[in-house]
Amino acid sequence: APEPTDEATASPEAAEATSDGETEATEDEDEAEEEDEPKREPTREEREEAQEDLVEIPNITFVTDSAELTEHGRKVVRKAAEVLAEHPEVEVRIEGHTDSVGTDEHNQELSERRAETVVDELVHQGVERDRLTWKGFGESDPLVVPRTFDDLEKNRRVEFDVTN
Repeated sequence: APEPTDEATASPEAAEATSDGETEATEDEDEAEEEDEPKREPTREEREEAQEDLVEIPNITFVTDSAELTEHGRKVVRKAAEVLAEHPEVEVRIEGHTDSVGTDEHNQELSERRAETVVDELVHQGVERDRLTWKGFGESDPLVVPRTFDDLEKNRRVEFDVTN
């Protein structure tokens, strides 16, 4: 069937005029392939190196009981954006965690908003949104058993998890 040959040699403009959206999908696929070329699957070593670099990021701080970044928090997110720029092949999940003060429901929602805020700020700093996902864990995954104020502070955190 000559159809594949015709599609392969037809100019996009000519094909667009005669198609019912089929060529648009093909063009989108072509563009996606071109965009995907630099986004190859990272090697295990690249993932591990990126994860190690991201673990070194200081804790991102927020205004108390809010998803608004502090000035220090914005600086830390800028540093995270720099690390992600050094590792363009990896995709990352931003994970928000809270301390145990407040209701489970409130902390879950707060952790989600904080993780989303970090994603938005990373995108603002130039990180491609399609490399980022986010999830809130509320108070469900503490680093330490909260016995002191410092323990509560340790449990309030945003973590970066390389996902690909």
